[in-house]
Amino acid sequence: MLPCFISNTINTKADISNLVTRLSLNDLPIMWADRIINYRPPKKKMVAYEKWDIRLITKKLERYYIGSLGDDSK
Repeated sequence: MLPCFISNTINTKADISNLVTRLSLNDLPIMWADRIINYRPPKKKMVAYEKWDIRLITKKLERYYIGSLGDDSK
């Protein structure tokens, strides 16, 4: 996994690991560059893979679509 340097305006739900660094778009480019150049990865990488497991997402979508059919499908 690679570290990501993103705007602090992006929804935090996009954070799937502790390798995300949020920065303000109002910061000067030199500040972004400094954070990137001096980046030190965390000792332990924490990745939220379970949020993105295709089996879980498929089940959620299936429930959603079946639920949206309502009583008319019977």
